[in-house]
Amino acid sequence: MRSTFLLGMTILMLVVPAVHHSAAEEELNPSYQGEMRPRRNQPSAPSRTLEKSKARRRPVVPLELPAELGAEMAEGLSLDDALQRLLVANRDLAIKSQAIPKARADVLSAGLIENPAIFLDSEGIPYGNYSEQRPGETSYEATIIFPPLDVSGKRRQRLLVARRAEKVLEALYQEAVRQEVDKLYSAYVDVLEAAIKRAALQQAAQPAREKSEATVRRAYTEIALREAEANLLQAQRELALRLAIPAEQAGGLMVRGPLRDQAPLPPTTEELISLALQTRPDLAAFQLSVEQAQANVQLSRAEAWEDMLLFYTPYQVITFPAQGKQTATAWEAGGLAVVPIFDRNQGNIARARINRTQLQIQVRGLREQVIREVQHAAAEYALTRQLVQKYESTLLPRAPHDLNYDETIQHYLDALVNHRRSMLRLNTAVGQRILP
Repeated sequence: MRSTFLLGMTILMLVVPAVHHSAAEEELNPSYQGEMRPRRNQPSAPSRTLEKSKARRRPVVPLELPAELGAEMAEGLSLDDALQRLLVANRDLAIKSQAIPKARADVLSAGLIENPAIFLDSEGIPYGNYSEQRPGETSYEATIIFPPLDVSGKRRQRLLVARRAEKVLEALYQEAVRQEVDKLYSAYVDVLEAAIKRAALQQAAQPAREKSEATVRRAYTEIALREAEANLLQAQRELALRLAIPAEQAGGLMVRGPLRDQAPLPPTTEELISLALQTRPDLAAFQLSVEQAQANVQLSRAEAWEDMLLFYTPYQVITFPAQGKQTATAWEAGGLAVVPIFDRNQGNIARARINRTQLQIQVRGLREQVIREVQHAAAEYALTRQLVQKYESTLLPRAPHDLNYDETIQHYLDALVNHRRSMLRLNTAVGQRILP
């Protein structure tokens, strides 16, 4: 009896820790056994919520930090090269750039002076002939009508409005470049992220590791690798579209550049805000639009006065047929002016003033928006930088001894990508390249 009792206690002592260890593993890494299981002592969620949770999460695949994280990739398209090609080859920018030559043509048109005119006139031509019983006179003259005399300076104001409109379009083109550069940033980091994650999965899928892995996890690794390759191809196609590279060449398009932040710290938030208020092209476009609206107000006031018409007849000939009188010569001059008594262009002046006020309100709102965007981008940069530093200083050294090693590597790669995006978003928010 005593031996039987001792044998039962020994079996119990071996079984209980094993069960406890399995439960602990399952709680620390619920994806270890290949499926989600609800933890003990927790209320069960509705079936639909549990199904969504299963759809969102799946077992963490094995990952290894790729060697590309340590240094810049040797081959591929750098970000500087991509930016230079964007300015030259991007079709959207090429189309929008044509608005600037149009504006310069408008400046040329606004500065042109109307052509003079020549008026030929003959008066007193008889039906038949004049006689002593039917006397008469005939006159011939050539009158020069001068270009309208701009007494209120409308031509000067039109020229000013056209020049300011050209400046607005130049700023709008710069804003279009800023937006396209931001899209290029996103496409560039997408390719970089997809390439890094594919490299991590390829390194984890080496045969040397296969001996120590379960078959299910190996299968998930291969599935994740195929997905990473598909994501990389999609990112390459998007980048190729931005750079006007033929679609058949997209599969070989690779980028080079460090994923880690190797740049010095950017200026303070206050300095970044001051720089953004000076360099953001969208804000500059609205500020120039206010100046254009002010010029439109002045133009509307000038248009209250019509141009004065002047004409001059240098030589006028008057003949007296059948009367025996000598031919007389003369000259003539005159002018025509409209007096603005009733119509003084009041409606257009009021409309131009309202338009100027609207733009001034928009400029104030846009200034506040720029400040918020810079503050948000700077805070995001600081937060993601701290998160990456936390991983590198604390979590990664402990990761090889943790059951969640693969998940830690995945989160670390995501943190690196998010921080790289935050660096480029800060450039976009400031409107100038602060970080590489």
